[in-house]
Amino acid sequence: MLYAAGFDVWVRTKEDYSVSFNGGIAFSTLRDHQYYVKTATVNGAETKTVEENTDGRDQFRPDVAIFATVRNYEKWKNFAVSFGFGTGDGSSGRYFAGPSWIVGKNFILNAGWSGGKVAVLPNGQTLHEKPTNGENTLAQLGSRFEHGFYVGIGFLFDSRKQSDFLGPLTTTQTTQESTQDKKTGDAQPAAAAAGSSPAGEYVSGGMVVTVKTTEGGKLQAVFAGGSDNRTVTLSPDASTARKYTIDGEAGRTVTFGPKATGDITTFEYKPDSSSTRVYTRK
Repeated sequence: MLYAAGFDVWVRTKEDYSVSFNGGIAFSTLRDHQYYVKTATVNGAETKTVEENTDGRDQFRPDVAIFATVRNYEKWKNFAVSFGFGTGDGSSGRYFAGPSWIVGKNFILNAGWSGGKVAVLPNGQTLHEKPTNGENTLAQLGSRFEHGFYVGIGFLFDSRKQSDFLGPLTTTQTTQESTQDKKTGDAQPAAAAAGSSPAGEYVSGGMVVTVKTTEGGKLQAVFAGGSDNRTVTLSPDASTARKYTIDGEAGRTVTFGPKATGDITTFEYKPDSSSTRVYTRK
């Protein structure tokens, strides 16, 4: 006699690297230089020089940025590495790279290196020297690539984890397994082999036993009318067809009979190794 058996296998998969995208604001130390033409009188003669107005420079420059964030949750937990591009009030872009910290499900904090072009003196012009093109010298500034530091905050476009995608699949799988259990539950192999279901009522004197199948596919026996009034779960005994153990307790068994025919007409109950009570099907 063959019995169906089911068991779970736990497989630990290797966590892979994932890439997510997030947008936000980055504040970098890259900012345009500010210049002016200084007029002074030396020995009665008026002189003009080009100077830098350090106090007029912004302390930082805000940029709207988008980042690609690489993470490995198993190894790095909530930390990641981000690479991004941003642009602000200037025409040139900014580049960002550095570590990130993911806060909760949606927010991410960034910091690290930033690079981009900033406004500088026109070609040929030197600080503290006479303007090369008079008052029009600073009308058109040049540009130069520089690097600095940045901090930023962003919002994850898709913060769902792998478990969020697998959730519906797990639910579907559980439902399918539950449906399968209802069809081929633990109690069914013996019943199918016997050609008759064990579910029904069995009597012995004034005592009644009702055998039924639960929604999970398990077989239950409800004792009533005697001193042993209770509901028990029957588990198939692989050694003998139509034989079941009660709640997994050794020595307490139930056997449906008779074995010589395909019909189940008796319920043989052994509460222990020394006593037996036979119930007849109604």
